[in-house]
Formats: sequence, C-alpha cells, structure tokens
Amino acid sequence: GFNALLKLPYLKNIPQLSYLGFNRPSTSVLGVDISSRAVKLVQLELQGQGYHVTAAGAEALPLGALRDGMVVNEAAVSKVLKHVYDTSGATSKDAAIAVSGSSVLSKIVELPARMNQKQLAARIQLAASESIPLPLEEIYLDYAVLGYNPSDQAQMRVKMVACPRDHVNSRGKIIERANLRSIAVDIESYALVRCYQKLSASSVPDQSMQSDYSPSEALNVLIDVGANSFTFAVFKSDLVIYTSEYSLGKSSLADKHISPRKSVKKENNKALYSKILLSDYDDIELKAFIGLLLQYTNRSIADFYAANASAKIQKLIFSGGMFQIEGLAEKLDEEIDIPTEVFNSNDHLTETHTGQVSLLSQNHSMTVALGLALRSHY
Repeated sequence: GFNALLKLPYLKNIPQLSYLGFNRPSTSVLGVDISSRAVKLVQLELQGQGYHVTAAGAEALPLGALRDGMVVNEAAVSKVLKHVYDTSGATSKDAAIAVSGSSVLSKIVELPARMNQKQLAARIQLAASESIPLPLEEIYLDYAVLGYNPSDQAQMRVKMVACPRDHVNSRGKIIERANLRSIAVDIESYALVRCYQKLSASSVPDQSMQSDYSPSEALNVLIDVGANSFTFAVFKSDLVIYTSEYSLGKSSLADKHISPRKSVKKENNKALYSKILLSDYDDIELKAFIGLLLQYTNRSIADFYAANASAKIQKLIFSGGMFQIEGLAEKLDEEIDIPTEVFNSNDHLTETHTGQVSLLSQNHSMTVALGLALRSHY
C-alpha cells in the first residue's frame, strides 16, 4: 500500500492541496469531477458495511469550456460548479479533484530501502530531473513507496507522478471561485480503480511496508469509456501498476459510429444508454463501434505485455456509460480470451439526498466523482 509521504519543497506553493493521489484526507470529501462535458459532484458517508450517497449533482458545461483537458473558461466552469454545489445538498466544503491521465507522467524507480525522508526526497528530485521531460519548476511532483522489490529486499520501488502546473492550478482556481477548498488532487484512472475496489469489496488495504506485486502475479484491468476518453488501468488491490489513455469515448463514439434508432431516443435527442439493447442499433454502426473498442483494448493489452512480459491479466472490468447497454459486454467477451465483468456502482450504493440529481439513475457517468469522494474512506 501507499505510505505517508514527505512533500517536496516546491509542492508547497498552494498549501491546501495534497498532490496527485497519495495523501489521504481525514474529513468528509466532496468528489468533484470536472470533465470535458459536465461538472459532477458526490458526497458519501460510510453506513455499516456500505456507502451512502448524501449529496450529488451534475450539470452540463458550456461548449468549449474545456479544451484537451485544459480549462479555458474558468468563470463559466466555476459558475456551473457553484450551482451544482448549491443544489446538491452537500455539507462539506472540502473538495478532491482529478487531472486526466493524458496530462500525467509516471515512472517507477528502484532506490535503496534504507533511506530517511530527506535522502528519499533528494533522490526523487534527481530521478525526476533525469526522467521527466519538463523542468521541475513547471510541474507538480508526488511520489509513493510501493514496497520492497520482491527479489531484492534491499531495494524499494517508488512511483513518481508529475503533472504540468497549469493543469492543476486551473482546477484549483475553479474550486476556490466556487467558495470551496481544494484539499487533494488525484489522477482520474486512480479514482476509477478506487471506486471499483471500494464499492465491490469491503476489504481495507494494508498500509504497512510490504513487497511490491510479483511480475508473474495475476492482475485485473479496468477499462472505462468516458465522455472523450478510453482509459485502461492495470491494478492489483489498491496499487495501480500501469495506465494508458486514448482520445476515444462515449460521446465521440456515439456521435460518429453508433446512432440509436429514433424509437429509443429521448426528447433531447440523446441516447438513453442505460435503457437500450444492442438490437436497438444499426448493425453496421454497431459493428464499427465494437471494432473500435476491440482495437483499443487489444492495443492496450499488447502495450502492457510488451513492458511486462511475465505478467498475467486475469480479468477485464468494463465501466462507463456505453457498457450499460445490455448485451455489449457479452459481445466483446466473445472476441476476447480474457474473462470480463461489467461494473455498475449502483449495485453497491444507497441514496437519500435533497439534490436534483439521482446518482443511482446515472451512476455510469459519476465513477470518477465517486472515486474522489472515496478518498476519505480508505
């Protein structure tokens, strides 16, 4: 598991932020997902062995408010977020936000296990300056000790993650303009995996220093098709080992390759993905869409195995709006030699809140926000 970490000196420009996924807030956290199409917010509480939604909200963003993951209209986005917060029923002011995987650089390095925090910080700075193709003053950098090298207990594996400051700061400013407090910045793929892990199992990760995963150990993959992205994340327990992301997603695929027949369209002309069947789609467009999913899935698997030849993927877990179409996962399962599963978060949540959005009616679009809210529950 991840250990508590010392922040590097140049991370302290914005004291309220803890960067890139490795620190754990101790208070109730709002999960705030600022995606390319909408702002989504969730607040949770733990009740018994399950999670309860106490607040939720979502609202579309004006066209062009974000471009390539960068916020280009802070005023418009913060106005939407403030309205979502005011109508959601949320009580916490502490927000966790996320940056997309495409803007994040990561690397695992091996370092001597016997180092104090000052020595470790110095070695991380050196490793970052040698391996990250951006000046240190232009990035936010975080790191986590993953564990001992299983084949050499004198060495430990450390994961570094870096993100351009502009990407982080633009989201932090939006939170502040909405009169909220930014207490954590996460990575979208980490939030997706956390949502699956915490809602599909009740186990709490072991936080003690331990051996890292074995290269030959069986691993799981979460594949999420979001508004504009295809995310592929390989993980074991709470440890995200490998990620990749492509500009391919639910809205772009739906717009270009899959057009539901008029009989299954809503009044606003958008497909109600969670209520339709494969038979509701044109056969030619459906075949093209499935072909694109298979292409990106197989490419991601091949790239992972190229860098991890002895690894073994034991299961693919699908999440996101398109995978709520009944029969789609089974169709993909016929073409892939790895067992598959569809993750539906509303199977693991209860809900009572006064906001305008029912999370359980549109859970597939809220996965990142849920993963961010779950930072305060692990």
